[in-house]
Amino acid sequence: MFKYFKQAIANDKNGFNTSYSIGYAGLCIWDLLDKDKKRLVLDRLKHSIKLRPSCGKYIYPVLWNATKDFNLLRY
Repeated sequence: MFKYFKQAIANDKNGFNTSYSIGYAGLCIWDLLDKDKKRLVLDRLKHSIKLRPSCGKYIYPVLWNATKDFNLLRY
């Protein structure tokens, strides 16, 4: 699955939709991810919030539910 995520990022590196979708999907399986995959998910979520700060109201509750740590998205 992450092979395809990386391909999508390569094809649309700065795109909001790709980043948001990958980040959100990654949070849904957070406990199953290794450290590198978690880093990729967090990077995409940070990028999404950077492009559209208002989407944080959707991301932060799911992030909290999955990780119990809001600080993961701090720059």
